[in-house]
Amino acid sequence: MPPAAREALGLTWSERVLAWASVDVDPGADTGPEADTGLGSAGGVAAVWAATPTGLRAGGAEELPWDAIAEMSWEPPQLRVRPLRGEAMVVRLRAGSDLAAQVRARVEASIVHSRRAPLLADGRGVLVVARRVGPDRRVAWAMVFDPGVDSGNPVLRERAMAFLARVRAETGL
Repeated sequence: MPPAAREALGLTWSERVLAWASVDVDPGADTGPEADTGLGSAGGVAAVWAATPTGLRAGGAEELPWDAIAEMSWEPPQLRVRPLRGEAMVVRLRAGSDLAAQVRARVEASIVHSRRAPLLADGRGVLVVARRVGPDRRVAWAMVFDPGVDSGNPVLRERAMAFLARVRAETGL
């Protein structure tokens, strides 16, 4: 990794980088109104993303821990990362990097168990996920609501919490 890229990400010389890539904000990506790049730049502007043992460094943003990523998708050359909290980040990876493979492997490695439940008639709902978090790798649960599902709606939230309680009891986690 070039020193300038390491510096742009705020990495010290001793921090381990598993994979990195130059990325372009994909102005043609169908990302929806909720999407953002995390880069603070206009379409077509290059930046650098890197995978470290503890998380994803996206542009100049703070590191996003692997257990804080709700989902990722890779349809070459477009990488989409959606954090548990915040907006999706969509970029176009430049050729020659295994960053997408590292992101997928690290996110999947943090997942202990997941299960989805519909909350709305059209099938949209909630995904409950047990993840290994922090340096002690303890199990923590999260609820990830599908886009368009109002997580603040008390009825939907109660259903989601009941589903989470049922899954926790069934798995013993």
